[in-house]
Amino acid sequence: MSELLDLTVADAIARIRGGELSADEYFTAWAEAAAGDELNAYLWRAGDGGSETGTANGGGELAGVPIAVKDIFCTEGIQTTA
Repeated sequence: MSELLDLTVADAIARIRGGELSADEYFTAWAEAAAGDELNAYLWRAGDGGSETGTANGGGELAGVPIAVKDIFCTEGIQTTA
């Protein structure tokens, strides 16, 4: 799975759109990397896999590529650590 983490966003999008890579597989690789982050930079994730928890289906401009967002604003129901 580490080879998936080395893909550029453009390469990942091309592979997802081309059917070589599923958005769920790519999401899972990054979710596992975030869970094992020794700096503890990812304290909360919007799902641990499966369509009901927020993984993308490969549509849209980012084609299922996950993004990280810094939590500097309070959001109801989600812990904000700033």
